[in-house]
Amino acid sequence: MDKYDIDFLAEQLKREMTTLVLSVQIEKKLDQHCYLRLIDILKNITVTLKDVECVPKSMLLNIHITINSIINERPYLSEDEVILSETVVSTFNKYFYYILKNEKYDERVPGVPRIF
Repeated sequence: MDKYDIDFLAEQLKREMTTLVLSVQIEKKLDQHCYLRLIDILKNITVTLKDVECVPKSMLLNIHITINSIINERPYLSEDEVILSETVVSTFNKYFYYILKNEKYDERVPGVPRIF
């Protein structure tokens, strides 16, 4: 894997996560377009980092900070935004653990037990 690809994805992730967190903190709503872009970036990251031993801590930290920032802003969001925020947090957690477990986003088959 080319280090340039990993650095590029890390920078994309940081930029979009910053945009999402700022929309939650300042506008008190989740930017859905930014969320969809982040899903694409996270999918690319899981594919790119598959079988890579050294995962940049900055990627994991950005995901972790974003999850916690959204959780901390929940009391200030409308009811609809809280429901959306739960989906966003759940999705980011899922991708966070895909990266930690060295899995691609499409690797798991629902209903089929995994063998380690």
